[in-house]
Amino acid sequence: MRANYATLFPDRTAAELDALTRRFLQNQQSQNLLVMLASRLRTEELARLAPFERLDRLEWALAQKKGVIVLVSHINSASFFAGNVWLRRSGFDVRVAMPIVRDPWDRTWLRILADGIAGIAPIKDQLGCFYCQFNLRPIVERLKEGAAVALTGDGWHSAGFVEVEFLGRKVPFTTGALSIARSSGAVVVPVFATGAPPDRLRFVLEEPFTVSREGPSKRAVQAAATAYALRVEHHLLRNPASWQHLLEEDVFETMATWQQRTLTERYDL
Repeated sequence: MRANYATLFPDRTAAELDALTRRFLQNQQSQNLLVMLASRLRTEELARLAPFERLDRLEWALAQKKGVIVLVSHINSASFFAGNVWLRRSGFDVRVAMPIVRDPWDRTWLRILADGIAGIAPIKDQLGCFYCQFNLRPIVERLKEGAAVALTGDGWHSAGFVEVEFLGRKVPFTTGALSIARSSGAVVVPVFATGAPPDRLRFVLEEPFTVSREGPSKRAVQAAATAYALRVEHHLLRNPASWQHLLEEDVFETMATWQQRTLTERYDL
């Protein structure tokens, strides 16, 4: 992490890099705690710990009845698990396109007994809150139903990439979510987590957009990915202690050489 920060901020002093690395680790611990507690927190507690800004943009996008892709960046992305729980409790139809929807943490008999004594209901509002499925058919089916599907707009797990300007480098950005948006006509609502748990986290919903269906597909997706990369860069530089990819060794070299790896290598990471 510290080596990645030194590459990203070559002008920072050793003390500044140490402090930034420490903040990153603190952010990760706070975020992990929020994720673990999300389903057990009351709705008003979630609203306080993981508030949203400009929810009217999601409401507008859903009202178009074209399906919505909630495009979440890997910047502090795990925190959106808690945000997704709150959205669902508040009546927003935000899903994750899973081939089989089931509780990934089926309760043991001891947990059922303990929850019964404590008056805790089964954990239903967190099903599929982790958006880690990449099956195309269920994604398209959910969009046809007019629902919102949460996907990540940057990361490693993709078969297709386009080259964009990012942090002063030419790097490949994933195209999966934006390609689906173009082919389906779905509205894209970018969401960025800024700040850190427990008392400074905010989910910022940015201006909705659609990917142009005019002209060549690659050109339209390239333009959308370039614009999105600028937003990711903006939030990363404002809140560098939250960039999860810094957990990986030599992240910038990985980004530069990613397309040279086989699909097996990409999905194994």
